[in-house]
Amino acid sequence: MSKKKFVVTPTSILKKCGFPVSEHHFLLENKALILKLKYILEELNEEGILIQRESKQDFKGVKEIGYDFIT
Repeated sequence: MSKKKFVVTPTSILKKCGFPVSEHHFLLENKALILKLKYILEELNEEGILIQRESKQDFKGVKEIGYDFIT
């Protein structure tokens, strides 16, 4: 069975944790939380745990940087 590839973005993290990210107003009301997650992902990228994707991910009109796990 093949593994499904998971793109790591602030929105995908929130979605996996059960937050209602499909509601656009949720994203707008929680910009501080999303910025904190972006900072953490940037730190993990610098530490070599994640690798930044070349293209940006688009979710509900919000462009964000996606990351992959380094295996």
